[in-house]
Amino acid sequence: LQSILNRVLEPDIDAVNDQDNTAVFTGVGDQSTATMIIEIAGFASRNVFGIYEYGNPGSRATIFEGAAGAGAFAEITFGANGDVIIDRGLAGTQTFTSLFSGTGIPMFGFFISTPQGNTFFTEDSLNRGDAPQALIYRGDDASTIDLSGDDGPPPPATFGSDDFIIAFEDLVYANADQDFNDMVLMVEGIAPVPAPTAALLGVVGLGLVGVIRKRFL
Repeated sequence: LQSILNRVLEPDIDAVNDQDNTAVFTGVGDQSTATMIIEIAGFASRNVFGIYEYGNPGSRATIFEGAAGAGAFAEITFGANGDVIIDRGLAGTQTFTSLFSGTGIPMFGFFISTPQGNTFFTEDSLNRGDAPQALIYRGDDASTIDLSGDDGPPPPATFGSDDFIIAFEDLVYANADQDFNDMVLMVEGIAPVPAPTAALLGVVGLGLVGVIRKRFL
């Protein structure tokens, strides 16, 4: 994970010491965006990433399915009636009806589902053994993030305070290599809400891994 962060951010952030403990979010305005940075898991072709309603983790909207690779992009629109619209460009648009109750501000976390039948959440309390399955990094309004890689645009941009990098481990934490490089994404246009937070790994640390770039299938 540290190698991935080093590649896309300038100056670098520390994979252990710069973690943010946010686990639940809301949109800034009515639209957010998600970009896949990298996915190098053995389950890469079958993992699913999306959002779920805070307090109702069974209510979910899929953002990326297994065919999405590095550079995949989606716009997430929050309707006033509780609908969520996912626009994946050439991959099509999908509406998830009444994901939220439609009253108040939508609050949500992120999840991945794997072909082993596991679903892991940004809220540690929803995971087996209350274990961390996602590490979160918030922008500082100063660093530059470059997701262009070998595929051209988008150009480098400021890693803002409404931007978050989410890095998932896609095996049960107790049995995993705990490198958190299985799926790494940036979500823009979201803000933290006061809700149960994700645990920080702190002194547990992270192993360094090489970067493998996965193109669209």
